[in-house]
Amino acid sequence: SKNEKTGLLQNSKGEKLKFTIKVNEENSQRIKCAELIKNQLLKAGIEVNIASLPFEDYHNAIENGQFEAYIGGVKSANIYDFEFLLSKNGALNTFGYDSKYMELSLSAIANAPSKDSLENALMNFDEVYTREQPICTIAYLSDVLITNDKVMGKLMPRLNRPYANIKN
Repeated sequence: SKNEKTGLLQNSKGEKLKFTIKVNEENSQRIKCAELIKNQLLKAGIEVNIASLPFEDYHNAIENGQFEAYIGGVKSANIYDFEFLLSKNGALNTFGYDSKYMELSLSAIANAPSKDSLENALMNFDEVYTREQPICTIAYLSDVLITNDKVMGKLMPRLNRPYANIKN
């Protein structure tokens, strides 16, 4: 419900809904992103605080699970390998995500013996990821192709041909 005086949402105990987003103070893009989220959620009635920390403090807080939310980044050398982030024992799984369905999906991708089986494994991964939403991707810095269900054809974009094989 909404508090009439503050306009903020509150839980069943009458406490306002609020949380803190941690960012590292050296990264202006993350700070701007946190400010956008804060402003949008305030309009929806949720109070957000931003904790802008020196990188070492930020990194330690994330490594030790001392956060409600944080804005971070991930670089992946292999476009199909997300075990480091989404596997129960992944090096960057600092948020405690654990799903037998995701483990099976990641294993199927890693062990796909053919292009067809890789495509099937990736479709399964997409279904599991969409259903479980283990992390929220809010921005991409580069190399992203976003489509919708109305785009037809087998998408095979390349850097020099981003719209290869797309049909009306």
